[in-house]
Amino acid sequence: VTGYSIEFDNRLTFIAPGSDTGGIDYDIGTNGSYINVGGVESDGFEVSATYQVNQEWSLYGSFTSNDSTYVGNAPDFNSGDKVIDSVDDMWVLSADYIKDRLRYGVSAKYTGERTSADDYTVVDMYLGYNIASNGETFKSMDISLVVNNIFDKRYLSTGTGNGTTYFIGAPKTAALTFTASF
Repeated sequence: VTGYSIEFDNRLTFIAPGSDTGGIDYDIGTNGSYINVGGVESDGFEVSATYQVNQEWSLYGSFTSNDSTYVGNAPDFNSGDKVIDSVDDMWVLSADYIKDRLRYGVSAKYTGERTSADDYTVVDMYLGYNIASNGETFKSMDISLVVNNIFDKRYLSTGTGNGTTYFIGAPKTAALTFTASF
């Protein structure tokens, strides 16, 4: 369990072109600007635990609760307002299986809503097998498959800090690797 209380003074925030934040004239063709939004206070806690079910299975979970607000008044940023793009709640759950040369795992990660971006949950998995050798050609071989975002969830990932611009989250992605030790 970890608790935290963080205070920033003179927090600089990037304001993207076309943002509706006042005080900056974007009609002159800038690439955005940084402004001092005053202070930021973040308070919260994190809890994580791993449980070894038996020799083969383990379970992991974590939860984060965060409260980030502006301190002081800056143009369009009022004291006590929630920090743009900050997440209140996040959690992760995972299960892993390892027996002999076989390994398998699945995990789910939840990220709460941020300003104008909805919350989302992404599920990942991996499967691997290690082949030991008695021969002189190689010491071992390993094959591994990793699939991220198994259900091809469409979501908005990280933002630019202005509450209106986000990057699209990665679609389902699979990687197959083969490693040999000589």
